[in-house]
Amino acid sequence: MSTLKVLRETLHMFPEPGMEEHRTREELLRFVESLPLKKIERLDAPDTGLIFVYHNSDTPFVLLRADMDGLPLEEETGVSYCSRIPGWMHACGHDVHMTVLAGVIARVVELQPCLNAIFLFQPAEEGPGGAQPILRSGVLEDFDIGSALALHVNPDYSVGTIASTAGAIFGNATEFDVIFEGKEAHGAFPHRGRDAILPASDFVKTSYEMLSRVVAEEDRFVYTIGKLIAGSRRNIVAGRAVVEGTFRALSEKTKRLIMDTIEKLSERLGSVWDVDFRVEYGAMYPEVDNDSAVVKEIQNTVTELGYNYIACGTTFTGEDFGFFAQRYPAGLFWLGCSNEDMKENLHTPRFLPDHGCIEIGVETMYRLLARFS
Repeated sequence: MSTLKVLRETLHMFPEPGMEEHRTREELLRFVESLPLKKIERLDAPDTGLIFVYHNSDTPFVLLRADMDGLPLEEETGVSYCSRIPGWMHACGHDVHMTVLAGVIARVVELQPCLNAIFLFQPAEEGPGGAQPILRSGVLEDFDIGSALALHVNPDYSVGTIASTAGAIFGNATEFDVIFEGKEAHGAFPHRGRDAILPASDFVKTSYEMLSRVVAEEDRFVYTIGKLIAGSRRNIVAGRAVVEGTFRALSEKTKRLIMDTIEKLSERLGSVWDVDFRVEYGAMYPEVDNDSAVVKEIQNTVTELGYNYIACGTTFTGEDFGFFAQRYPAGLFWLGCSNEDMKENLHTPRFLPDHGCIEIGVETMYRLLARFS
């Protein structure tokens, strides 16, 4: 069994939450330090992140980033290397992303090319977000970074296909909670309480209706309320209700309009039903805006390697790689990972990328390193 296959299966077996990727970090560190390292040093990284720097030329650095965290799902793939952590799995392919980046490091160590590269294993992409802490730490400030690259597996494309697009490839993503605080009372005397379920249920229905009228048709967005938590017993007026949702848009203007609508509606409903309210935001990721020149080089590289390239357009997937794209000319591409037996979607219990996509990712990323150096 190849060392990369062993690494991928090991990482897959031990998925961890964002900012808690301790074992993941140790496995990656063990792999990299087992290589005959030359011209590579490790930098101090915030939280559970790992950063390696390869310096062998006078050209700008290329930043390659892979995300590390898992998702709170019970795995149902049935493979021998199925998750060993109850309730957690690598359902978004981050085990593959990390393995590809480790493979690129191994290739660089072996061939010692004349280029400069920064290899970043970033925690907490699924939440609360690991890109901003790394950028804010200043650990990258001393490097002349000319471009940033990342990939993401996608079962919509089969192994051997790579897809990307200039401009926004991923939308911005915002998590929100709307919390209504009323007063509990016995169900036989509802007038003695202040029911929090009523404004919460009104919010669910009315927010969908309002946004269809507030946001212009050409300003594309998606809006989902996925969870409503309220009350304690069937015969007690609910004193608290929490609405949990997410929305994605393609511009900061649309994002701000949706936030403004959520906040005004919450305030109005709190007043009507005489309950306290507040709006809290979770992860807020900008759109991933691909640089057109970087995407052109991705397309040329994929074609030269004999893989299939597709101009994919924009999706509403969220990714905190968008913070890197705000700072550096960036390119993110989809790495096809499905086969005849595996066409399950991302973030589902049976999602399992074909191992064959890893070598394609390594080869593509390594060639891109040379192009941008």
